[in-house]
Amino acid sequence: MAAIVSFTLLTRAAGRPITVDDLMKLRAINDVRISPTGDRVAYVASVPSLPKNEHEAALFVVPVNGGAPARLGETVRIFNTPTPRPQLRWAPDGSSISVLAFDGPRPQVVSIPVAGGAPQTLTRASEGVFAYERSPDGRSLAYITRDPMPADEERQRQERTFVIRADAPTPATRLAVQKLDGTPPRVLTPPSQHVDSLSWSPDGGSIAYSAAPRTGFTAAYEARVFVVPFEGGGARAVVDRPGMNTGPRFSPDGRQIAFISTSGQYDVMASRSLTIVAAEGGTPRRFALDDAWVNEYAWTPDSRAIYLVANDGTFGRGEHMFEQPLVRLNLADGRAERVGTGPTVAFASSLSSDGRRIAYKSVEARTMGEVAVLDTASGKATTITDVNPGLRDFAIGDLKPISWRSFDGMEIWGLLLKTVELEIYPRGGHVLREPAQQREQMRRNLEWFARWIPTR
Repeated sequence: MAAIVSFTLLTRAAGRPITVDDLMKLRAINDVRISPTGDRVAYVASVPSLPKNEHEAALFVVPVNGGAPARLGETVRIFNTPTPRPQLRWAPDGSSISVLAFDGPRPQVVSIPVAGGAPQTLTRASEGVFAYERSPDGRSLAYITRDPMPADEERQRQERTFVIRADAPTPATRLAVQKLDGTPPRVLTPPSQHVDSLSWSPDGGSIAYSAAPRTGFTAAYEARVFVVPFEGGGARAVVDRPGMNTGPRFSPDGRQIAFISTSGQYDVMASRSLTIVAAEGGTPRRFALDDAWVNEYAWTPDSRAIYLVANDGTFGRGEHMFEQPLVRLNLADGRAERVGTGPTVAFASSLSSDGRRIAYKSVEARTMGEVAVLDTASGKATTITDVNPGLRDFAIGDLKPISWRSFDGMEIWGLLLKTVELEIYPRGGHVLREPAQQREQMRRNLEWFARWIPTR
């Protein structure tokens, strides 16, 4: 067990203190995707805009070995409600990148040519697209959308008189497919299922998806895994058991489906483990990894291993508990090993088609995160972006994990932040710069707050 506790020590450091205005200028990386051939990496970075009350996002492509990023699709407004969720996907031949972006009031799939040219909107879903995947041959899309709202509700929403009731039923989220030759889209799932994720089979002949029979806070713990033919037909249940069963992905050989599951437990605190089942169904196999919570994963090309990102569990204990590393899981014996070195939190990982490189967002202490590329053979990771070079001008202190024993002997972990020199203002007085004066004034301030808080 651990408690995240921040201690502050006064130190002197080079650079100037960072301000709120400085923070509002920092860019955050929202998504990362390596190209199928592994030679380029696409990423989206955003910056907050106070006048617009939103995050403004932009798409970039950078060579896998680093270099000057090239911005693409400057006229495209990437989906950013409430924060940017671009869902980057490369075309199989690497000629274009698609994102979720606004074309009208709802997000649609928009394709942006890498070599330049006008972006093309690929979908026209009336309620917008929530998630999507390109088919293996690049000729079709599968996406999740919502049934059109009733005319009365649409009118009330436009008039801003519609009342949203907590936990009220919402229109079903459906799985739809669309060929990119102009053929109208087709809906593959019934309105009794609320679809939340999807994955194409390697041959493009079917789609695995997860769905729950209702909406609401706990609906995810009733999700099951299904497979439906691309050309239409009845869906069959592959995993039909209680608890969360979501995020299915076919193995490259098409024989297995991996997914994230609470292994039959209907409990919001149950660990979300990586689980594998035969594509035709059967008894799922769970990889617990000491109760790690798996957040994202990718199959290796030979279908023998999976790269995953998880918090807690085997690779999130002790001094590493504040990290979220890349892990390689060997399916034959269940052995897992950390990939790469150094303390980091990994997000938005993707694997090249040949399995040689993984691109991801790497966040180290006191940073906003950068795009990193890891060589899977050597385990060496290389940072290839510098989205916030101005951070080097600030004095932001040092951060490290520390531990101590509680009264009952339990080991507690926290974060120690050594900040820059502080300026302490006594109530109604001048700035105190001497350390002894600062410590005494901090003690008095804490005593004053302790008296003030219970009475207010």
